[in-house]
Amino acid sequence: MNYFLGIDPAWKTLGWSLIDEDGDYIDSGVLDPSKMKSGEVPEVLSKLLPHGDILGCCMERFVYYKGVHNPDSERILMVIGQLQHWLHINDIPVTLFKAFDWKSRLSKDLYKNKDFRNPSDRLDKEYSLAAAEAALGVEFKTDHEADAGCLAYIARKMTYA
Repeated sequence: MNYFLGIDPAWKTLGWSLIDEDGDYIDSGVLDPSKMKSGEVPEVLSKLLPHGDILGCCMERFVYYKGVHNPDSERILMVIGQLQHWLHINDIPVTLFKAFDWKSRLSKDLYKNKDFRNPSDRLDKEYSLAAAEAALGVEFKTDHEADAGCLAYIARKMTYA
């Protein structure tokens, strides 16, 4: 079977989600990289994924909030680098998006194709949970999983556009 992977990286709560090539939800979850050894995140994630080919991955890229560096900034960047390396050596195409870019792109798609209306006046957690449910028909437990689900949806759309 072929899949699409979405990753919402963070230092404490990394969300991941997997959908199949038909756009059906397969699985999702969260990891806590702060409790893992250096370089362990890709190894743990790969054990959670079913056998099959991952045709594409979309991952949120790190952006300094208001230009401010914080103690976890470097750690998050290290996790993203580890994931990029793992995706690269496994020949999985990856596209990185700033949150605003993928959320606005998804909003347009969901409005056109599913008549989705954002329940919030921002692209916030409430938006993420509602957008993921509209895109995949799944009610996610956390906004991190929801964001990852949305990113997997975009990865599929990019491949089959």
